[in-house]
Amino acid sequence: MLQFRQNLYTEEHNFSHEGQNAAANNGEPSAAGIGTVELRLSSVVVQDNNTPAIFPYPGYAKLYLLCIVATSAAAGGYQLHLRSFDQVADGDALNMDKTIYYWKKDQPTEVAPVQIHVFTSLIKSKQPLRDVAAVLSELYRDASYKLLTATLDKLIKGATPIPDISNLLFNIAGIAGKYLEKVDDRPLLTWYQSFTGVAASGTVLGKTEKMAANCYVTINLSMVVRNDLPAAEEPRKEKPQAGSVPLLFPYQQ
Repeated sequence: MLQFRQNLYTEEHNFSHEGQNAAANNGEPSAAGIGTVELRLSSVVVQDNNTPAIFPYPGYAKLYLLCIVATSAAAGGYQLHLRSFDQVADGDALNMDKTIYYWKKDQPTEVAPVQIHVFTSLIKSKQPLRDVAAVLSELYRDASYKLLTATLDKLIKGATPIPDISNLLFNIAGIAGKYLEKVDDRPLLTWYQSFTGVAASGTVLGKTEKMAANCYVTINLSMVVRNDLPAAEEPRKEKPQAGSVPLLFPYQQ
């Protein structure tokens, strides 16, 4: 059984505390609404794959990257990602620059998620890598998995303490690990990152970068939050004057 609490790094980033500091020092924080929230797993670098090179074997490792995102958003607040990587050597950067969660305000009454929890684990396989689609198909049919994800969806939308949420995510990861079959008991790195008070303070706007590392792996995660501009505040688009030349390279944000 996978021991996700070995080689574990955890952190909580509470934006509400930052909002309180901003109010004390500079007046009330910005009341601008949140328009989009994007979580991106920007890089995964394997310093040591924990596989010794013994002639004639080069010391490559076969790895799975499991990532689970759970948020308090009204809809679409749960995502599970699973990727496999073969022949990973010491010092390799995995081909992983991916948006793992995206929320967009589509209706005026929609509220950005208050809590966002990210579980990431890099797991070494002892056998040829399984087809990821087959693993996910088996996982999604698992009765315990269905029960735990349904329970998580209910709890995370309430005032449930972070330890209770994290225990559920660790249990869900354990079920996923079962379908990977023969893997090392200890992942190279497991990272549990929570963001709380996301919708409570204007200080959340912009880019927040996080990193977890040990002697085996370094993982970088970023959260980008953009504001929700009312229609009256959107940039005005000027009509071209008669005889003017259109821009060949229009501005892109």
